[in-house]
Amino acid sequence: MTAGVDGGLSMVLGGGVAAVVVTLGVAALLLGPGRAASPAAGAAAALSVPGGGGTSPGPASGSGPAGARWLPAAKDTVVVTLTNELQFEPDSVRIHRGETVVWENTSVLIHTSTDDPAQEAIEGDAVLPDGAKAWSSGRLEPRGSFARTFTIPGEYHYFCIPHEAAGMKGMIQVISGPE
Repeated sequence: MTAGVDGGLSMVLGGGVAAVVVTLGVAALLLGPGRAASPAAGAAAALSVPGGGGTSPGPASGSGPAGARWLPAAKDTVVVTLTNELQFEPDSVRIHRGETVVWENTSVLIHTSTDDPAQEAIEGDAVLPDGAKAWSSGRLEPRGSFARTFTIPGEYHYFCIPHEAAGMKGMIQVISGPE
């Protein structure tokens, strides 16, 4: 477990290992890919629907990737899966400052969640708001997870290092307060 570089909290979890992600004093116990149990678990489990279930339109400004499926802001934790189809599901999420995104590798492939301009092969794939620090999950083996809490509002464009050229990209919009 490491302190997030912009004041958040990040951790990498091996396949099948239970872990606790603490966000604003609320614990979410991850019990393997797509399963959670805690006071915040209802939100995490409801948000891990493949294909971006529970989507809402993107921001009025139209920012975000073309065809983006927006996941509405949730309480505390949002789950994004990394798939065999070389996609982040959902590929775009909107969260409030202080909330956590958990990436779960549900595929048989190794993936990463990376937002670091120094590691991008395609210019513009890594975008960070002013004041935010770059991150990379490192290698996420099958059934591995990575969690990061976001404290700086703005848009984060991230990618998977081994599958960047194949278009495996995502976006997180962090908003300051309640909608």
